[in-house]
Amino acid sequence: SPEITGELVFNNAFIKPAVLNNRLELKHETVHLKNDGVYFNSFTMADTNQNTATINGSVKMKQFGNFVFDLHVKTK
Repeated sequence: SPEITGELVFNNAFIKPAVLNNRLELKHETVHLKNDGVYFNSFTMADTNQNTATINGSVKMKQFGNFVFDLHVKTK
C-alpha cells in the first residue's frame, strides 16, 4: 500500500463552488494528509463579503469509498 502523508498548502488561493456561485478565499490554509484520512485544523475560508467559515475535524477513510466525516464548521 502506498504511504500517504503530507500537506496541501493554500496561499492566496480561491475556489468557486458551482453550488454557491461565490468565490471563497483561502489566504494561508493547510490541509493535513495521513494514511487514514484528511485533517482540518482551523481551516478558514472567506467569501467576497469577508464572511468566514472555519473547519476543524477530519474525513477518515478505512478503505476507498468508505468515508467517516467528523467535521465541525463555525461561521461568522
